[in-house]
Amino acid sequence: MNCLTSNTNRRLVGNPIVAYRYREEGSTTFSVKYGSYGNGGWNLQTVFNAAETKAAIDQRGAKR
Repeated sequence: MNCLTSNTNRRLVGNPIVAYRYREEGSTTFSVKYGSYGNGGWNLQTVFNAAETKAAIDQRGAKR
């Protein structure tokens, strides 16, 4: 994740993004969520919830 925290004021620096699977309590299926951080705070969206999903990690483009 492209995210840094300033020690002086504890604000996020940069434009962090996150994608994750989320399951509501009592549900048997996961939806895929996406979050991005900008000037107005976190923008959270459901990007897929039409069928069952499987967890995976894609490291293409990951900084090492």
